[in-house]
Amino acid sequence: MSKAVVSIERPSRYSKQLASHLGHKIAVTEIENGWHFEIEGAKGDVITTGEAELTMTAIGENQELEERMQFVLQKHLLKFAGDLNPEIVWQ
Repeated sequence: MSKAVVSIERPSRYSKQLASHLGHKIAVTEIENGWHFEIEGAKGDVITTGEAELTMTAIGENQELEERMQFVLQKHLLKFAGDLNPEIVWQ
């Protein structure tokens, strides 16, 4: 499992925007304080963990699938919040 903690203004707005956008393409479920995402062989969560913080997690059946989930979440967050230039570091 990998995790990225992202400092960002209005984190709940961006997590909801991710869920709305990706919900047309993959399985998305609302969970406490955020959203759960599933693609074949991988799962991810985007949770509001503070007033200016999102925590994203990714897990896959193998490293490649985990990295795919990381890529999907990161790509779309940067698409929506690119003007804020959030730093996303997966650990």
